[in-house]
Amino acid sequence: MMKSSIRAWRATAITAGTAAVFLGVAACSSTGGGSGSSPSGAALAPYNVGVLVDLTGSYQSLGVPEEKAIKLYFDNLNKNGGIDGHSIHLEEVDTTSTNDEAINQLRAFQDGDVVAILGPGSSGESTALQPVAAEVRIPTVTMGSSDAIVTPASASTYIYKQYSGTVPSLRAQVEYAKSQGWTKLAMLYANNGYGQDPANQIDSVAKQEGVTLTGKEAFDPSATDMTAQLGTIGAANPDAVLVWGTMPTNTNIAKSAKQIGFTAPIFQSPGAGSLTYLTPDTEGTYVEGSVILAADTLSSSSPQYQPVQDLVNAYKAAGYGAPGQFDGNGWDAATLLVNAIRKANDPNPTDTRNTRDAINSSLENNTQKVVGVNGIYTFSPDFHGSKALDGLAVLKVVGGKFEIQKTF
Repeated sequence: MMKSSIRAWRATAITAGTAAVFLGVAACSSTGGGSGSSPSGAALAPYNVGVLVDLTGSYQSLGVPEEKAIKLYFDNLNKNGGIDGHSIHLEEVDTTSTNDEAINQLRAFQDGDVVAILGPGSSGESTALQPVAAEVRIPTVTMGSSDAIVTPASASTYIYKQYSGTVPSLRAQVEYAKSQGWTKLAMLYANNGYGQDPANQIDSVAKQEGVTLTGKEAFDPSATDMTAQLGTIGAANPDAVLVWGTMPTNTNIAKSAKQIGFTAPIFQSPGAGSLTYLTPDTEGTYVEGSVILAADTLSSSSPQYQPVQDLVNAYKAAGYGAPGQFDGNGWDAATLLVNAIRKANDPNPTDTRNTRDAINSSLENNTQKVVGVNGIYTFSPDFHGSKALDGLAVLKVVGGKFEIQKTF
């Protein structure tokens, strides 16, 4: 049983949903053989998967769409036969966007029959889980971006990260700025794990790229007024401002800039990769985010084209609105886990300990060019994250929509 310290526990057996042709799953008879098979006529044992998402608190703008996508993915998968006849059973908990709660919840899964964890979405929580995942030996696929989640490799034996790394993303952001003639750059960053990582790296990246850092200012992740910080960095007349924070703070920065007549371009990090970022105040600003945010303009030659269309069509069939980047996070995390289970060494869901180890080994060794919505993922024993930027794009808000300016 889950420990009483877990809040907002929900166990969700996914049994219905829209068609999942995109998953490439042939429906399998529940009376067939395979690992964990039961007597003829009985259902095969399910794979129990824990989902740690930020349904409340400062990161709920990430967690809510991530949860929606994960549930829809497995809903569709189960309707089409699951994994060799095994369904996926989700046990969901709310991390409340706090490190301590995420840690408590992961520990609480140790004595149960959960074979893997998806989440959480924030870099801070995910980094805090690194030693805990190794201690309880449950493979954990986070949706954070900081390289600190998976470094050093010796301490990251059971944890993975789904999203592109902070340093490559920051470098690409600076390179694009330089290509636009923005050679004097300022930075605004959230005073948390997501913002502190690039803030610690920007000086060296700016030097290597031959641009000038005119200043950097931190802000509280829950702040709603950024006029003071913008006034301070504006005094040095930067050509552009790089912003590293998460929603909804990103829109507040754009709103504050408009209020004080701040004219330098605002260039947001992937933390602004949400359709809710699109407001009159954000018109003309830039976002480094997933191609899913401009799905209707994505070229059919893009490697991400089919996964993006799969997600868009699944949301449409389910009656949801258009999916965004954080929905893509959940979709891709589920994709990575299913790929690992399929390629694992005959995992048996009824043997929890051995199945956890088999999935972990498969994540580490069999995640090779797995194409998702937000990226193309390759993991290795030396680095449990993707070093490529495939799937990222520079987007500009034009006419209340995202337009792709550059893809990576």
